[in-house]
Amino acid sequence: MVNTSGANGHDNGVVPSDKELKEALWQYARENLTRAQRLARLESEFQFKISESTLKRLQTKFRVPSSRKPPPRHVAVGMILDEMAHDPEGRRSANTVKSMLAQEDVQIPRCNIHRVPLTTPGVNYEVSGDGHEKTNAQGLDMGGVGMDIYGIVEKCSSAIRCFVFVPSSCDKHTVGHIHLDYIEKYGVMSMQFSVDGGHETEFMFSQHMALRRERFAPEYSFQEHNPWDSRKSVHNPRSEGTWRRWRDHTGKTFREEMVKGKTNGLYHAGSYVRRQDFLACPCPFSPLKFSQLRNLFQWLWPKIGQKEADIYVNWWNAHHIRSQAAKLLPSSTTPNMVLQSPECYGYRRWDIPIPQSAIDVLRGKIPVSRDEAFRWVDDEFNLAAQSAYQEIGSPELRCCNGWDIYKDMLDKLLEMYGEDAPVFLL
Repeated sequence: MVNTSGANGHDNGVVPSDKELKEALWQYARENLTRAQRLARLESEFQFKISESTLKRLQTKFRVPSSRKPPPRHVAVGMILDEMAHDPEGRRSANTVKSMLAQEDVQIPRCNIHRVPLTTPGVNYEVSGDGHEKTNAQGLDMGGVGMDIYGIVEKCSSAIRCFVFVPSSCDKHTVGHIHLDYIEKYGVMSMQFSVDGGHETEFMFSQHMALRRERFAPEYSFQEHNPWDSRKSVHNPRSEGTWRRWRDHTGKTFREEMVKGKTNGLYHAGSYVRRQDFLACPCPFSPLKFSQLRNLFQWLWPKIGQKEADIYVNWWNAHHIRSQAAKLLPSSTTPNMVLQSPECYGYRRWDIPIPQSAIDVLRGKIPVSRDEAFRWVDDEFNLAAQSAYQEIGSPELRCCNGWDIYKDMLDKLLEMYGEDAPVFLL
């Protein structure tokens, strides 16, 4: 059959000139775009539709720089050092330096993280601590309200030993109290504590080192049994993996329920509860004049988050870890089983018993009390909110009914403070 139209193959749209194509492809390389993004840009800028294989041929034709073909190592190192010399304060990250060099048409590959199986001498030899800030004020973007999480995970069993919602996981006083709470709860400490670098571990570090130096573990030298390890986040897989599993199990749902307050008409960051005449107020507590309603958010949602976290931790520690042939640590069992019976898997316990008196001494050295470090709202609002919660029947705290509880409590608080509706500060 004769092809009278003269059109063969696929319609690629408008084919730009070689000059336009070269300039565009080199620009995409400077922006470090993926192949899919480059194809989308070609289509949106030139109405030029091509496949990935055609894109590869064009990039080869126009000698587009690629991180797969970097300059020689000694040349690349020199370029990196030259770029770092423009930042005397050392504030630019590795990715920033890489993107700056890309603007000069120099593509440097990223270093690969070589993964190896985790090993440990036994249960409670090493635990890992880390903070999670995905639901803080910046993450929620709800007018300054938010919360962090701090977790401690035992390495051999993968058991979660601590998972607590806190006002700030970057505060050294808070983290210090969390560490002592963990030791107080179980009555023992681990041989080694691993964290990613950060100023928030100042008190935690001094506490762990002091306890190891005291008479509680004199038979273990620091040289043979390292007490502390500060590492990059990518090298702290026990804690980082916990956050991913929390997100997939409950964390994402919890966050999505919280941010519904932006659209359901219940939460307004600039609202406050106001009482014009203290003597006329029927509330038995001393109310806070101009107390912002976001205090109610800060009172309620961390409690809901902690309830969800406790449910998740109980499930995780009791669930069966799938069988993994390449894993050196125990699998095909539950974290609780390994934690309680390590000898069944060829491991031993490394618990270091710590008396309550030692914990009390260390807690007294933290200048900020535990109550202050874990404070979400002031005492007066806490009493008022607790009263409102009891008046509505103390319903179960779960993220699926969080905003219903918030609304019912808000009505009680407005009634308590003699207001019919919240006042909005613009």
